Amino acid sequence: MRSACGAWCATAQLEDGSWIAVPLRCRSWSCPTCAPMLKRRLLRRLRYARPNLFATLTTSRHTAPTPEEAFLVANAAVPALIKRWRRRFPDERVDYFLVWERTQAGWPHVHLLLRAPKVSKHWLSACWRELTGSYVIDLQLVGSTQHAATYLAKYLAKDPAVPEGFRRWRRSAGFFCAADEPIELKLPVLSAWTLQPRPAEAQAWLWLASGLACDFTSDRIVHARDAPLEAREQLFGSLGRTLAIRLRDELPYLSTPPELRGRRGEGTRVA
Repeated sequence: MRSACGAWCATAQLEDGSWIAVPLRCRSWSCPTCAPMLKRRLLRRLRYARPNLFATLTTSRHTAPTPEEAFLVANAAVPALIKRWRRRFPDERVDYFLVWERTQAGWPHVHLLLRAPKVSKHWLSACWRELTGSYVIDLQLVGSTQHAATYLAKYLAKDPAVPEGFRRWRRSAGFFCAADEPIELKLPVLSAWTLQPRPAEAQAWLWLASGLACDFTSDRIVHARDAPLEAREQLFGSLGRTLAIRLRDELPYLSTPPELRGRRGEGTRVA
């Protein structure tokens, strides 16, 4: 069964005129349901990336007066460092995967998984000192990709180590490009999908309120169809009222949604 946190669903109209709502994941590292899935997915992708170097770059009071300012300095310094690395080896690729971490005092430092030619610690320390004022670095060969990937992924499930508005991790464009990496399954191709910021169960309640018959599959996918009056009354009396009671505590605005009744597919339309 596909695990979904239920924060979103995607709806579409099938060829026979019926409607379908598929539960989606919110894909947030702070979501207790999505975070483990994101960690497993990231670990798998990191293994296929086959990095050969692991680097740690630190900051200090020599970088900036405060940890927040030090983060901004280091954030700008990483691309500059990668450019120097690439200029040093113009015929080689230098790709990286970056994760942020903070010390107990709040100062940020950078963890990098790299697929790149090896450089000396002296060169790396000198470049980082020119860019940030901090010279404490570490550079090691990756003995076990699984160990290095697990070490990085554990920080992603913690509290954000970056200021608001910044990603916890980022990568170069060519880091995930393994030809043997499995292709992810996606939603079936229909005419168009509509992204709904509500659980599939809530979408079913809206369909029931508008007079459609709804039924669920084992993985919480909802199908809605036109139904005879008797079937509508029976479904609305059993499934519909149960949903209303269950959703009233979680989503109060859906207990009586007159402004939404009869409207199918409000939201952002996506191809």
